[in-house]
Amino acid sequence: TPAPAQGTLVLLEPVKSLASDLWSARLLGDYGREDDVAVQEELVKLNHEVPRDFPAGVLAEAQALPGEPEEADFKGRQDVRHLALVTIDGADARDFDDAIHVEEQPGGKGWILRVAIADVSHYVRPRGRGCPGALDAEALSRGNSWYFPRSVEPMLPEILSNGLCSLRPNVNRLAMLAEIPFTAKGQPGKPRFSQAVMRSAARLTYDQVKACLLDKDAAALADLKAQERGEEVLAMLDKAFALYAVLRDVRRERGTLDFDLPEAECRLDDLGRVAWLGHRLRHDAHRLIEEFMIAANEAVARHLRDADIPFLYRIHPEPDPERLESLFDTLEATGFENLPPRPTAASMQGVLAAVQGTPQEFLVNRLCLRAMPQARYMPVNEGHFGLASVAYCHFTSPIRRYADLLTHRALKTSLGLDAGPVPAGQKLLRIADQLNRRERAAMACEREMDRRLGCL
Repeated sequence: TPAPAQGTLVLLEPVKSLASDLWSARLLGDYGREDDVAVQEELVKLNHEVPRDFPAGVLAEAQALPGEPEEADFKGRQDVRHLALVTIDGADARDFDDAIHVEEQPGGKGWILRVAIADVSHYVRPRGRGCPGALDAEALSRGNSWYFPRSVEPMLPEILSNGLCSLRPNVNRLAMLAEIPFTAKGQPGKPRFSQAVMRSAARLTYDQVKACLLDKDAAALADLKAQERGEEVLAMLDKAFALYAVLRDVRRERGTLDFDLPEAECRLDDLGRVAWLGHRLRHDAHRLIEEFMIAANEAVARHLRDADIPFLYRIHPEPDPERLESLFDTLEATGFENLPPRPTAASMQGVLAAVQGTPQEFLVNRLCLRAMPQARYMPVNEGHFGLASVAYCHFTSPIRRYADLLTHRALKTSLGLDAGPVPAGQKLLRIADQLNRRERAAMACEREMDRRLGCL
């Protein structure tokens, strides 16, 4: 084996000599320069045993799928290809789970929100009826996709995650469609769910939407209008922002906690080194998508709860009273003024609102977040404290979260459609435990990666 270049990181296995007290080492891996972000990613993946290459059986099952949806797949589906559904994601996104469309109801009576989610469950099925189930078993084992600054270890092979199930523009895709009517005051009506065939009208980025709709940037508007359905998309987005503003206010009034903690963002130079490290800027284009995804997740959770179909809720319990006492003692010690006389979960919203835009905002947000229990998946509904939601689940990201794939199967079952067996009882509880563990592991990777970028 050639000697590693000077300055590179290596993985060694120590070997003790039987003839003397000297040790030697066997070279197991030569990774490259320590200041290369790709090298640091490799170390984090090794440290946390992140799943890497897909087994042969999984790849074989994926490769046996068609390259594009086939005409036979459209049978019995609602055809919404005429609607100007759009995806809005980060500029570096590679898989597109969700598309949105908003229609204004006549006479100012409200809106219809449509959220179309990639129909992954049509292709990824549990074992049985001639299906080997290798894709499904591997997705459950991984639990979720694992994201890094320069790479991703996906839950599903790229032929699915970046291809057949990704809602790319101007191509036919299978989707699960949620249509939710809202009154002018933002109150939801009875939702309608269906299997659909769609055709995304545009792949938009958050910053592009901000430039067009919020900044009224002439160049950005001209670029979007030049697209095939650009004018139609712009008109739809105007309605979308009107609905978003109403839903945002309704959720704040019901007591949701708005944690706006910044995410790390880095820029790299041509050699893969960190050239800049700062905060990812969030604005109303991000919040619009978040608001619509919350609305869809809640609508599905209420529907499955009422249909008495077993599925995984996304729960977030109330903070423990002792941790609340400790939080408010800490806030008082930091000089925080006008604290409520009695610390309660409900009073946290007032605390967060009071520090918004002040130098204390980051510290107080972080302290409040640490005082709360972690959200997790459970077969039993305990509500979602942070969102002030009585029933919540994950439905909108089946490409990258197995919990959402399970929700899709439960939704299809409630509609009388064949999606394979739906787990229940102890089996569903074991799946929840597995997904909670994998989510924690992925979060630990992200945090370690952020710390390594900071060190660099």
